Amino acid sequence: MNTTQLREERRAKIDAMRATHAITTGAAARALTSAERAQFDADEARAVEITNVLEDHADQKELSDLRAIAPASRRATTKPAYAEFDAGSLGGGFSGDSRELGDGVAFRSLKPEERLSSLPIPVEDRAKAEAAKGISLGRVVRGLATGRWDGAERERRAMSETLSAGGYLVPTPLADDVIDLARGYAVVFQAGARTVPMDSKTLSIAKVTADPTAQWLAENAAATPSDLTFGEVKLTAQKLVILCKMSVELIEDAGNVDEVVNNAIAQKIALELDRVALNGSGTSPEPRGILNTSGINSVTSSGFAALSWSHIVNMESELVTDNTLRGRLSYICDGVGLKNLKSIQKATSTGIFLMDPDGKMNGYPVGITNQLPTTSSLHRMIFGNFDDLLIGLRRELVLEVSRVAADSASSAFTNVQVWIRGYIRADVQLALPQSFCAIVDL
Repeated sequence: MNTTQLREERRAKIDAMRATHAITTGAAARALTSAERAQFDADEARAVEITNVLEDHADQKELSDLRAIAPASRRATTKPAYAEFDAGSLGGGFSGDSRELGDGVAFRSLKPEERLSSLPIPVEDRAKAEAAKGISLGRVVRGLATGRWDGAERERRAMSETLSAGGYLVPTPLADDVIDLARGYAVVFQAGARTVPMDSKTLSIAKVTADPTAQWLAENAAATPSDLTFGEVKLTAQKLVILCKMSVELIEDAGNVDEVVNNAIAQKIALELDRVALNGSGTSPEPRGILNTSGINSVTSSGFAALSWSHIVNMESELVTDNTLRGRLSYICDGVGLKNLKSIQKATSTGIFLMDPDGKMNGYPVGITNQLPTTSSLHRMIFGNFDDLLIGLRRELVLEVSRVAADSASSAFTNVQVWIRGYIRADVQLALPQSFCAIVDL
């Protein structure tokens, strides 16, 4: 159901509420029967649900006035999480902000510029989240590491929920801020990858894998049936663990400890999300990245000197052939690729290089990361519609802080350090592999 249909349904529910209310007014006024009251409640609940889903204010005043007739105990109070319907489907890729799942349940994705912190928090967690607003992750880590919570009483209260394994569940607003910071650092999100918030371990999304065939018919001619084929994109949240090591002096004395801790955690998360989204092996529990996904397009270049403008055009042409040259199109390469793009000319003696002075190539942005696989002579570059790269994220961050932890290489106790171990849960899926093309051997 798209936004237009939802608004029409909401208008019908409001009209029905108005008609029911009219029974209680005028010369022939009477009390509502139990069935009429129940119907009013049902219409009210659905109208409020649609308003929350659409998150706009159309019809809001009229709906509020009509809701005022109902006792508070009969007013709808729930709000669906991460829901906004839009027209279209996942056919030919993933190009909208939100879609319906195969069973009609809505899910929402976030564009790179949208924040997890802008999403609604489940009703049962809102009081705790409100109390945690504005707390400092740096003060949390300092308190956990030193046992000193002076000036950090709100942080101490917020972190009072200890998990059975000894970690601390970071309150949602603070976890959202850290994950949003990581999304800002990660190149795949800058290129356009979609964030899909997950409320459970798995999330299945329906997509169209084969479109119906359009036909022109003569008068009285029979149409040939064609099937609309559906497939499934299934996100399964896997644990992504990061480890940060810091000196005790930094934790105890740094005036900018909050910035240091936030950036350290976010940057490690970002680097690993980049790596797995681009080149994840797909061997459980590691998600499968673009380069290891069956069905992506490819173009081959036989060495640095052989890279030419035709290779770049061929990458884009591969998407044209598959009708996927649309959406948030971008290139991603490593530092060696960047060097080549800035030094190889489109045509000999023109002084016009593959990459334009504005950092784009043929009008498309170029992202740079060291998380692409490389050997001494083999490098890769990816071009594609990053709208079709889906990264599922649970809105949870769990932290453990230790001054005695150790590994095979060093020890927090011996080195007088504070070690921070955290984890989030995430997954990566391609809505449409044909939306991407890789070039090897730059």
